[in-house]
This record gives sequence, structure tokens and C-alpha cells, in this order.
Amino acid sequence: MFNENKTKNFKPIMNMVINKIAVCIVCLFMVISSGVNAQGEQDEQRIRDFKMRLNEGVRYTSDREIKLEIRPTKLRMGLISKMKISFTSDFRSVSWTDAERDATITLPAGDGEKTVYVQLRDEAGNDSNIESSKIILDTQPPTAGNIVINEGEKVTNSKFGKVRLSIGAKGAYKMQLSNTSNFSEARWEKFTDKRNWILNTDGDGEKTVFIRFGDEANNISSIFQDDIILDTTPPEGSIMVNEGERFTTERDIKINIMSADTDVAQVRIVDGTNDEIRPFGSNSREPNLYDWTLDTLEGKKAIRVYFRDNAGNISPKPAVDEIILDTKPPEKPFIAINRGAKYATDPEGQVNISIRTRETPTGYTVRLSNDESFKTFEDLKYKAEVPGWKLDAKSDGYKTVYAKFIDQAGNVSEVGKASTSLDRKYPEAKSIKINDDAEWSHKPVVDLKIDVLGADMMQISNDSSFKTSTRWIPFQSEIKGWILTGEEGVNMVYARFRDMAGNSTTVLTDGIKLDTKPPSGRIVINKGENVVTDKEGKVVLNIIYNSYASEMQISNDSLFKTAKWQPATKEVLGWKLAGEEDGPRIVYAKFRDEAGQISAIARDRVLLDRTPPKDVQIALNKNAKYCTDDNKKVMVFFKALGAKEMKVGSSEDLSALEWIPVQATYEYTLEGEDGMKTVYAQFRDAFGNESGVVKDDIILDRTPPEPRLFVIDEGAEWTNNQDKKVALKMRADDAYQMRVDFNPDFKNSEWQKYSTSLSDYVLNGEDGTKKLYIIFRDDAGNISRALDASIKLKREF
Repeated sequence: MFNENKTKNFKPIMNMVINKIAVCIVCLFMVISSGVNAQGEQDEQRIRDFKMRLNEGVRYTSDREIKLEIRPTKLRMGLISKMKISFTSDFRSVSWTDAERDATITLPAGDGEKTVYVQLRDEAGNDSNIESSKIILDTQPPTAGNIVINEGEKVTNSKFGKVRLSIGAKGAYKMQLSNTSNFSEARWEKFTDKRNWILNTDGDGEKTVFIRFGDEANNISSIFQDDIILDTTPPEGSIMVNEGERFTTERDIKINIMSADTDVAQVRIVDGTNDEIRPFGSNSREPNLYDWTLDTLEGKKAIRVYFRDNAGNISPKPAVDEIILDTKPPEKPFIAINRGAKYATDPEGQVNISIRTRETPTGYTVRLSNDESFKTFEDLKYKAEVPGWKLDAKSDGYKTVYAKFIDQAGNVSEVGKASTSLDRKYPEAKSIKINDDAEWSHKPVVDLKIDVLGADMMQISNDSSFKTSTRWIPFQSEIKGWILTGEEGVNMVYARFRDMAGNSTTVLTDGIKLDTKPPSGRIVINKGENVVTDKEGKVVLNIIYNSYASEMQISNDSLFKTAKWQPATKEVLGWKLAGEEDGPRIVYAKFRDEAGQISAIARDRVLLDRTPPKDVQIALNKNAKYCTDDNKKVMVFFKALGAKEMKVGSSEDLSALEWIPVQATYEYTLEGEDGMKTVYAQFRDAFGNESGVVKDDIILDRTPPEPRLFVIDEGAEWTNNQDKKVALKMRADDAYQMRVDFNPDFKNSEWQKYSTSLSDYVLNGEDGTKKLYIIFRDDAGNISRALDASIKLKREF
């Protein structure tokens, strides 16, 4: 229910509101009416202003269909209803069409500048100003395109492929260059008629540069190209001077120049100060053979040739050939026959020719002849002595040998010569007699009688080598008081004879027995050895005596108390030395000739030593129990008093081994596989006395223990022991010691006796994963590979 008082108060208020609303509506209607009139005037003004653009404002187009964009500047496009588009300013025959913000129009046919005119109309029927825009229609690409590389050169040798391009085209605005016909990775650039370019340099050969052109309307021309050969490889070749001859006697020579390169254009020939460039191959009148004149200086000439190809590449190193210019003949040889002897006596007429020159005769040929005209000759490689040259030996007489030098270049010297007399008739030797052929002489002075025909000189000697008489004396048929110089017994006298040419006879001899003193002799024990080692003390006696001794006595005492005379012999076998103990011994001898003369006593000394080396011992590796060397080598230590040689082996029978010098230590390689090994040794002294065989044992053990097991706390993953103590279990074959550590290098632990378990092993560090390592060692010291085990320590939860 409403309160009546309140209702009475509400009605006046409502009436007042309604009156005010009515007033507002009247005012609003008046405003709208005036606004409509004002808006019409504004729209008519706004439609006059708009902007237009053809193909986004480009200047050229190659397509007749272009895009027309219209943008009113003061009126919304939605209020534009119609538009006219014309290509003439009077809009002849052009009707209004629906307005479009963006429209596609087709330009009139024919290239050239086109003007587009546009007028707009809004919904109220207001027409805009006429706007226009221009664009050039160009449907033809650039023409007359061309490209020339390096002004038309056929080849270039630019190592970096650099060339210069000359470019031409009609109507071109831009261009695109490429080394490939598909223009991959090529970009457009502004047209220019000159351009530096880099060719494709992946190897020599023909290179092509491709180009195409574009105008401002983006018409693209056909592709144009030009070729050039890239050649960066210098040519090579060889030369041969005078067909390979080492020498020339003429300054004018022929040079044969060769090259497998077909594009060689020129060659540069250099010889000392001479330096010329000549055409080559097809450019040359004679493609390979060149005339050349050397300078006048004698000696070795090095002809160098450089090659230049059509690309301009020049060989970095020349082809070289050498020839020696030698125009001077050798000097005349100096020769001598048998070193200048007046006579030659060889039965075949052979002589020795000596050849001398003051020059260095390297490569000289010696031409020898017995004929001054050299109708017959022999060419020999130069040497100072030519043995066995055969004279014209048809008859004895005056003979001449002729010689001349020919050097390596073929220059011939003047003729040298030497002469001698060929005399091959020998004196006739008949006899020589001592003391008229007597058998004995009691004095060393004798007389000689000689019967020889045709001798001029003679030599007499007491020995067959004539060492005691080298002097030739004038021939005599009788010599008084010749002194014999030999020992007692037969003494010989030798004689030989020669004529003035040097022809010598055979040697004449005669002998006579000389007996002026008692016999003499010597005794030698065991061929002069200083020591005798025979267990029975037996030796061999060598007896030396002169020819007069016919009997001898041998004794172990100087008084010869029990010795008897016996026929003299050269050797006594199995002679027993006196005494049973070792020590020095003497054996005596004396001799008697047929006349009863007795010699002085001869003697020889020797040491009787039958004692082998003493205190013989060996020790392997200083008495080590084991050998662990991978190569099975041990050091053998020796002790043997008086020993000079030794044998070392793996068998007690050492007879097959060679004796070697005694050494304080000796490296020996054990035989076979691991196990107990015995090494044997034997010694002997300097006199051959041998010791007994001694030995020593050692165990060869190169196999380390084989680890089988290593776990922590039976392989548990975790431990929370507050003292960080764990139990270890381990096992290894043949282990003697072991080493446990938390470092793989085991630097924090010591070796301990091997066992299969360790209790209360304390882990290192703070909580976390703990890794332990273990290795084992056997009694021989071999160390096994390492095992490892891990457990996680966690003492707090």
C-alpha cells in the first residue's frame, strides 16, 4: 500500500519532468533539421578532394592490366557511390560505374605513356574534381644485348679468375650476371657498360659468363654469353742440345726444344749473357729446332729455356741442357817405352808405354800406333801406363811408337813418339863349378869357374833370390876367394848372366858341403806352449838341428845320466816330464855329427799345470727364489778362481756349447714355460783345465694371481654403520699378499697378508657412494689386475 501523503507529493514532480522532456524534444528536432542542411553543404565540398595511384605508384608497367587505387581525403569511401574512369580528359563515351576502392583497369594497347582520368560521385549526387595519373606501358624487353670478356681475348691466366666485362644493351635498366646459365644465386644490379668479374676457378678450361637485362618495366631479355679460356698452368718442356752430345768443337749448335703443351707460343733461350725470345710451335718457322751461337768462352755451357703459352703463363723453372765448348786440341803427349830403356827384350815384343801430359786428361782417348801414318792404331781410355803394348816384332831392331790425344770433344793433339831397340837374343849359360867340383870344403872361402857365351854382365849369390848380391858386375870366367855364407852342410852358389839389352839367362847353380864346426840344434816343447795341462805330464818334443847332426840325446836332467844316443829325429811323441807335482820343467837335448863332434846343450822350459779353476759357484738373480721377468731373463752371478772361460746352459751336458770369456754377471734366458728351472755352468782356465759342472735353481713364475671375488657387506647396496665399518670378502688364485685402497693407485695402503675376508674396514670420507679397489700379489711378486666394489654410506635419515 502506498502512503497517501507520499502520493500527493509525487504527482507535481512527475508533471514538471514531463514538461521538461517535451521542451528538449522540440529543441532536438530543431537542431537536427539545421544539421541536415549543413551536412549536405559539407559533403558537396568533401567529395571534390581525393587521391589516386596506379600500380602502387611505379613509373613503368609491362602489363596492360594495372591496379587503380582511390583514396578520398575528406569523405569516407562508403559515401562514394559512382565513379568514371577514362583515358581522355573529356570522358567521351564513359559511363558511371559502381565505385571501387581498388579496381583493375586495362590500359589502351600500344607502348608509351598512358594517362588515366577519374571522377567520383557520392550518394547525394555531388561530383568530385577530375584527377589523373600517368604510367608508361612498356611490353618489350631490352634488345641488342652483348657481353665481351677482356675485350675479346681468347684466354686469360688470372690465377683468381679476374676479368673485365664490356656490356651493351638497348633499353636496359638493370642486369644479372652469372657463371651458370640458370643464374642460381645471381642478383640484379644496375646496368653498367663496364664491370669487373670473377670467373669460376674450379680448374682450367673454357669459362662462360652469362648475362640478361631488365628494363624499368621488369621486362627480361634473352640470355647473352661470352667464353674465355682460363689457363693458369704454366707450360713445361725439355731441350736437347746437339742431339744430346756432351761436347762441341763448334760455337754454332742446334737446340731441339720440345713441349707436350700444345699452346706454347714463345720460348725464351738464355745462355750466359745471351737472352732471346723466339716463336714456338705453329708460331715458328721451324717448330722445334733452333740455331744458336755460343759465346767464345771455353767450358761448360748451360742452355736454359723458359716456355710461355698463349695465356701468358711462363714456366717457373727453365728446361736446362748442358754442352761443353772445347775448341782447343790437347797438348802433344809425352811418351816413353819401358820408362826410357834403350832396349826391349820381351820375346813377343811387348813393352810398357808411359804417357804423360801437363793437362788434366779427363776423358782423353790415347791413340797408339807403330806406324807414323796411323794406318793401324788402337784407341785406349787414357791412363798413365799402358802395359803389354806389342811392338812390330817381325825382327829385332830399332822400333818407334807414336801417340796422340783425342779429347772428349774430338780435338786431336800433335803426335808424340818414343823409340827403343828390340833385342831378344839371350846369352848361352853352360856351367859354374865350386873348387873344381869338390864334395867338401873345410873353409868358407872357395874358387869359382864359369862357362857362359855372349854375356856382358853377371850376378853371383849364395841364395837363390839374389838378395845378398843385387849388383851386376862385368862378366868374368873365374872368381877367386868367393865366401860361402851358409850353415854347415851343403852350400849353394847361384849365378845369372845378361847382355847389354838385358836378356838374362836361366840361373846356374853348384853346391859343396861345408863342415867347419860341430852340429847345432834346438828343442821345443809342445810347439812352444808355455803351459802343459796333460794329466800324465806327457808332451811332444819338436827337434830342430842342422844337416850335420846324425844323432841326439834327450833328457829331463842336464847331466843326461840315463840318456842314450839315438838317431836324430824331428819329433818325439809322448815324452813324460819328470816329477809328480805341478811346476816348472826343463827338457835337454844335444846332437852329434858323423865326425863325432857334439853340439852345445839345447833346452826348453815349460810350466806343468793340471789344476782346474777352484771354488766354482753360480747364483741366479743373487739366489732369488723366483724369476718374474716376462722375457724369462735372469742374471747369473759367477765365482771361479783362475777361470778364463765358461759355458752356461740348461743341460748338465754342456759339451755342445762354445766357450765364452768369463764374466762377473751374465744375462741368461730361461727355457720353457713357468716352473722350476736349473742353470748349469762349467769353467776352464787359460791352459784348458776344466772345472766340474755346477748349477743353481730358480722358479720361473710370470703369472699374476687371478682375482675371483671382491664384495662389500655381502654385496649390500647401503650401510648405515655409524663408525663407517664394513666387512670385505675377497678371493684370488695363488695370492700371497693383497692391498685394499679407496684410490685406484693404491698410494694410501700397504701390502698385507692375503686372507679371504676383512672385518671392520673403515670407509673414508663423508656419506655417499664409496668405491674400494683391491689387488693381489703372489710369492714371486707378480701383481694381479685390480677389482673394485662399491657401497653407499648413509648414517643419517
